[in-house]
Amino acid sequence: MNNIRLMAIDLAKNIFQVCALDKNDKVLFNKRLTRSKLIEFMSQQKPSSVYMEACYSSHYWARWLNQIGHNAFLIPAQHVLPLSEVIKTIAMMRLPLQNVPDPQITFCSC
Repeated sequence: MNNIRLMAIDLAKNIFQVCALDKNDKVLFNKRLTRSKLIEFMSQQKPSSVYMEACYSSHYWARWLNQIGHNAFLIPAQHVLPLSEVIKTIAMMRLPLQNVPDPQITFCSC
């Protein structure tokens, strides 16, 4: 049984932060992964909703995640900061993730 309600990935050049919430909005895990470990890790996860900030590399990752069965959503940058006061680290994303999906946000296409 897949207890993951959603995952969020903070994209970076070399190190990625992956956080997952369950159906009760409790953090299941919050991991720092290298690029190769991210690919391996996400390939092993059951399909779920994955949220990322729209940035230079997010379309690549969203297409790849969709290909392996996840539902990737790109949050436009203007909606990321209002969701959280400080979003430099995904450890701070627990509060905004509780409000995802927000009906007022129009997600970017992948």
